[in-house]
Amino acid sequence: MSVSKRITDLQIKNPGRNRKISESAGGRGDGTLMFWKRGDESIEAYYRYREKGKESLIKIGQYRANRSGYGYSLSECRDKAQGFSRLRREIPIDLKQHL
Repeated sequence: MSVSKRITDLQIKNPGRNRKISESAGGRGDGTLMFWKRGDESIEAYYRYREKGKESLIKIGQYRANRSGYGYSLSECRDKAQGFSRLRREIPIDLKQHL
C-alpha cells in the first residue's frame, strides 16, 4: 500500500498491485484516508487509524469513479476523513465506540 502526500482520482482508479492506496488525513497521528479497490469496479473509502496499537477502519462509503456514478467524490472523502480525525481528537474514547 502506498502512502503519498495527496492522491489523485487516476491513482485511485488504478491503485496498483495490492489494490489499496492512501494519504494522510491530516498531521502525524491523525489517521489516513484509504481507498480499497474490490473487484473490477467497486472502490470503497475508509478512515484508518490506530488506537492503543490496534488498527481500526471506519467505512466512509463508495468512491464515485465518474461524474454520473453514485458515491462520494475524492474531496468529499477527504472532508469526511478529516471530520473523523477531528472528532477522534475531541472524544476521550475510541472513535468506533463513540459512533
